[in-house]
This record gives sequence, structure tokens and C-alpha cells, in this order.
Amino acid sequence: MGAVSRLGRAAALASLALLGVGCEVEQAPWPGAGGTGDGSVADGSGGAGGAGGMGGGALDAAMPEADAADPDVGSSLDAGRLDRGAFDEGPVDRGPIDMADMADLPDMARPDMARPDMGPPPEVYRWLIVLDDSIDENQAGTAGADICGLSAACGADELVGVDAELVLGDGRVCDGVPGGPCGDTRREDPRAALDDGAMCEGGSSPSDYVSLGVTGSLAVDFGRDLRGCTVYLVELAGRDAEGYAVYLCETPVLEAATCAGGGAPVAVVDAGGEASIDL
Repeated sequence: MGAVSRLGRAAALASLALLGVGCEVEQAPWPGAGGTGDGSVADGSGGAGGAGGMGGGALDAAMPEADAADPDVGSSLDAGRLDRGAFDEGPVDRGPIDMADMADLPDMARPDMARPDMGPPPEVYRWLIVLDDSIDENQAGTAGADICGLSAACGADELVGVDAELVLGDGRVCDGVPGGPCGDTRREDPRAALDDGAMCEGGSSPSDYVSLGVTGSLAVDFGRDLRGCTVYLVELAGRDAEGYAVYLCETPVLEAATCAGGGAPVAVVDAGGEASIDL
């Protein structure tokens, strides 16, 4: 042990010589295999590191110079440092927001709340409403205008309705009840108007058309804004004229607040039959 101790002491004194004789460094203990040094290097020993341990004072004091001078030492120290480039990879996609987590946020911080400066949502006039304007009930057939179909040309797109709702008016309309005047044929099914009206035969069964009844109405949803489109409407012309008016609306309900022009009709067809309407 004498030779080893002398060599270790000589190495420690050589390290102190680099820093200046007589300096003293106070540092947290460096753990050794069998104990810890107290960090004092005033006497050049570096502290007792226990059996098989080492003192930490002189080694740590010389480490900054070794880091700069020796690339191998520097690279070994850098291995424990943070890689700052790992934080420069840009935003991370964390998937959709769970709105349950937004419940405690103020309204302006929630993505589902409209900003006041964005204004109201845009108007979408996707519904055409056909209102029967018959003077009297047609005694030769079912009451009200008989709509075979509606279609729309919007640029290169040719559209038909995707949904329809009927508010049945007054008078006799075949309801498909067996034993009735029309047998099992229904004339009050709004889905009969969800085509372009190319098939439009009186007395057809299943029915090619829907009868509105006197003052009844049919609302057809085209699934998109119809402004700028041309609408074609086919009504089964009978012995008696059954007129109708057409409205362009945001909803299937005929109201001034949600229909174009404050609820004014976009077309009035007093004689019934076919019509072409530019919206």
C-alpha cells in the first residue's frame, strides 16, 4: 500500500500545482467504494474515500480544464447533458380536443364557442318550400297541387332533394287505405318528389307525385345553398289549374326570418304545371 499511496499522493499534488499551491476547495463529498471523502484538499490528499475509494476535491477542481483540453473527457461529460435539439422538433399533434376537458375554461378559451367578433353564422338556403295556392279543391283528382319532382342545376352539378316534409292541406288526398277510392295508392308521401319529375303520370301506382291538399305545403332539402342555382319543378297539370308558390328558406318552416326576401316567394305559378326558377 505504501507505493500505491505515494503514487496517489503525487498525482493529487500534481493536480494542485495546476491550480496554485495553498488553494483550498470546499465541495460536496465524492462517494468512494467504501466511504466518502470530505472534499477538503488543503493538504493535497483529496479526502479519505474509504477502502478502495478516491478523494473528490483535486479531481473535480481540475475537471474544467480537462473538459476543454481533452476531447475524450469532454465527450464523456457531454453524454450526461441535455440534447437541446430534441426540443426544436416543432409542434406535436396530440389528437382531437376532448371537450370534456374544456368545461372549466372560460367561454372565450373554448374552441366550441363562437367569438363575438366573428358575427352570426352564414345563411344557408337549402330548402325549397312549395305552398299550394289552389282556389278550390280539384274534384277530378286529389286536392291541391301534385308535385312530381324538383331538381336544381348549380353550375356543373345536377341535384335532386335529399329529404322532404309534407304539411298536408285540406280536401281528399289518397292515403293508401285499402277499400278507399284510390285503393292502396298513397298520394301523401313526400318522398315521391325526391327526383326530377321525369315520371309523372296521373293514376300511377306507386304514385309518381305527392298531393299537397288545399293550402298544404311541401319542403324539400337539397343539402346545400341554392342561391345562384336554377330550380326545375314539375307539377302534374290536371283539368283544373292548381297554382302554387315557391319559397327559398333555411329551414323547412315557412317564416319571414328564415326565408329569402323576408318570406316573399321566389316564384308564383298560378296555372300550375312546370316551372323554371332562377335563384
